[in-house]
Amino acid sequence: MSKITKILTVAAAFGVVGMVALPMASYAATSDVTVGVQVQDGLTLEDGTTGGSALDNYFHNFGAASNATDSTGAASEATPGKVKVYSNVANGYILTLADKDAVTDLVSGSNTIPTNATHAAGTPGWAVKVATAPGGALGATRLAMPASTSLTPISLHNAAGVAASTGDVYSYAFSSSIAASTVTGTYSDTVTFTLTSK
Repeated sequence: MSKITKILTVAAAFGVVGMVALPMASYAATSDVTVGVQVQDGLTLEDGTTGGSALDNYFHNFGAASNATDSTGAASEATPGKVKVYSNVANGYILTLADKDAVTDLVSGSNTIPTNATHAAGTPGWAVKVATAPGGALGATRLAMPASTSLTPISLHNAAGVAASTGDVYSYAFSSSIAASTVTGTYSDTVTFTLTSK
């Protein structure tokens, strides 16, 4: 092979490489796609002890005759129930408690035990104590149960921010007292925890 042939061969090879490396004509179309996730307010109430959807009921059995056992309600407050809140609402949530209806008495037939924050031994009444901070202790004050129509339900929480990833747990405890003359029967009423976003 002559020198000229070699030079042409090398030049041809470089020419091919050069052609491949050159940019092609720019013919491109683009279209953007938005990827989004919509997260709705998530508010959940559950039992803070068992994790079930049903909250603890309160029933206290008073003994016969003097009805002195736990007549001040103190023993029943020693083992409070717990309500757990899950919330992803950035502005926070409001947790309140009130009677389910306008009647706040415990009722057994035509007999009643009224809600009474200052109930004591010998005086029929029932009340509740609540914790107003997640994981906090029960408040020192017993509270009478407001009716569902009340403009001021019992407030357990009203602050900004989402709940902890494991949920916010609030304690509550009902107490009751009776008189020796309180008529035999099963007295009951229903109260409602309400969880709303802010």
